[in-house]
Amino acid sequence: MINSPCIALWAAFGKVMRHQLDDARVRRWFDGSMALLVIATAIWIVWPVFVKGQT
Repeated sequence: MINSPCIALWAAFGKVMRHQLDDARVRRWFDGSMALLVIATAIWIVWPVFVKGQT
């Protein structure tokens, strides 16, 4: 019941993003933003290990 609207929303978002990412400037901005989010996530995951190891 919930699955179909979620898939439809995901597909619609993908269609919009494909159109937006045709522009090289927008794609470069998007790629940079995603890279920063990956780095932030990695630091967020690893940070407790470093903090715990120092005590």
